[in-house]
Amino acid sequence: MDFRPTVPVDAAWLLVGGWIGAIVVASGINPSGVSGSGTESLFGVGLPLGLGGLGIDVTVWLHFGAYAVLAWLTARAAGSDDARTALFALVVASGVGLAIEAMQATIPARTASVGDAVVNAAGAGLGVAWRRVTSALRRGSDRDR
Repeated sequence: MDFRPTVPVDAAWLLVGGWIGAIVVASGINPSGVSGSGTESLFGVGLPLGLGGLGIDVTVWLHFGAYAVLAWLTARAAGSDDARTALFALVVASGVGLAIEAMQATIPARTASVGDAVVNAAGAGLGVAWRRVTSALRRGSDRDR
């Protein structure tokens, strides 16, 4: 019988849940904000979002990054680096993105966007690739010791 504690895995899944919660809260940002001010309103709190680079709207970067982190956290929580785990993490992160877009379709101040869902999935793909590469590098450095 294996008596290893499961706390690290449970804590990893708590991180995944917390990150999903952060994405859901961020979905409450009113995209209209204050016209021309460079801020958006998150439940009445102005946030400076003039961070766009390469001519790409800042929300694209936020979507891409948020789902890359979600996929990476999900793959890590699953505790394996194989292709099946990578696919699982990709499906979970992309599914959360689709669910958020569907939820936004029901909120008057929000709109659902196929483009956002595609960016979410692309970010998730990067997160999975990031996890696989860093894990392979870590395994390689462990073998060198």
